Amino acid sequence: MIASISSEGVGLWRCLLVVSVLGLSACAGQPKTFSSKEHGVWQWRQQQLGELNQWTFNGRVAVRDAQADGWNASLSWRQKDEHYDIKLSGALGQGGVRIHGNGGQAVMEAADQPPQMAESPEALMQAQLGWYVPVRSFKYWLKGQPGPQAYERDVDHLGRLARLQQDGWEITYKRYARVNGIELPRKLELSNHRLRVRLVIDQWRLHTKEDT
Repeated sequence: MIASISSEGVGLWRCLLVVSVLGLSACAGQPKTFSSKEHGVWQWRQQQLGELNQWTFNGRVAVRDAQADGWNASLSWRQKDEHYDIKLSGALGQGGVRIHGNGGQAVMEAADQPPQMAESPEALMQAQLGWYVPVRSFKYWLKGQPGPQAYERDVDHLGRLARLQQDGWEITYKRYARVNGIELPRKLELSNHRLRVRLVIDQWRLHTKEDT
């Protein structure tokens, strides 16, 4: 025997079904949101990193391209506002490569070669090494901070970047270290369609305005 359902009952079931479907759609389609506390920690941390404009680190870098060719090198990077001084030791079997400059000009110096100049470090690296990394974005990413362009991010419970997608790159932050009370990346991986870069930072040094 089939029980009959009143028109009022049919209407109620239809309402419940619509509400359920809408609820599931909202759960599936909404982007990840952050609580006010998480957002406050993120904003505080970004302000802290934004004030950090003079620093040096020493570390190790491994670069691999899409053909699985690559090399390892020791890396030293000094940043002072818009000025950068990057030194690679042992890259491509050479005695060393130095790239330095500011927002308007870049210079590359390599052993037994005359200095090369260009408007950007990216152009120099592409011409001389056959690949490049976005140096002007790296000064943000290395600190655990997005650059000024559009980005997507995942953040851990301490307000630190866990993953960042920006400028065609994906950056995964594997480990942090506390330096002068600031959480800074210690190990990170960066990749795009052509390159994979693994970076281990052995030592950070934060400079003050009085440092030369």
